[in-house]
Amino acid sequence: MTERPDDLLDETTLRRALRLESDERAPLFDPAAIAAAARVRPRMVLVSAFAALAIGTVGAIGVWSAVAYFLPTLVAEAFDLGLAVLAFVAVPVSAIWSVVQQPVVPLSLVVAIAIATLQELRELSLARSYGR
Repeated sequence: MTERPDDLLDETTLRRALRLESDERAPLFDPAAIAAAARVRPRMVLVSAFAALAIGTVGAIGVWSAVAYFLPTLVAEAFDLGLAVLAFVAVPVSAIWSVVQQPVVPLSLVVAIAIATLQELRELSLARSYGR
């Protein structure tokens, strides 16, 4: 290459890139025109607010309709699941509860646990006293 990479582009290359005619000037940025185009128009604000309200209302109606359509099914499924878990837990609990309700069995179980605990504590204290 004969030209340096940091050279500026000549005017004909720029005009071809911007597709400008030979007698046409490159557009200038006018800050006043940009500011005038960007100013807030009260009518546009009202139209935008109304459009946002309408879209929000349609979205809320859609969500409410979906909830109203699916909620009974979801509640029924949750209730069925809860009843299944309750039945699964209730069968073993009822068997244990029927044993516990008999008057002799719980008292004898408590006494047996107390005797076993006292025996273990006695053996532990004897082992400590002979071990020293």
